[in-house]
Amino acid sequence: MSNPIFSERLEWFGSNGANKSGKSNKFYLVEIFPDGNKFNEVRRWGRFGAKGRTKTLVHWSEMAALDSAQEQLAKKRKKGYTSPVAPLKRLAAALED
Repeated sequence: MSNPIFSERLEWFGSNGANKSGKSNKFYLVEIFPDGNKFNEVRRWGRFGAKGRTKTLVHWSEMAALDSAQEQLAKKRKKGYTSPVAPLKRLAAALED
């Protein structure tokens, strides 16, 4: 693939009753790649240290791809995802818990 024309990564750290440790560290990445006369929106998500899952959506205009990406990122922010945190700050926060 070529270089993305858009790329944004969000991260989520917090408590999660769904796993044994009670903590969860996840990422969400959205990238848009031009491909001839279409645009591929590639979404990747998962836990830190894991390959994660990938979903690709095809859009026929750059604006449609950007709108879709921004809409999905807004949903993730509403759930508590934020811009990436420096690794040392993340470690300090984990040690406080």
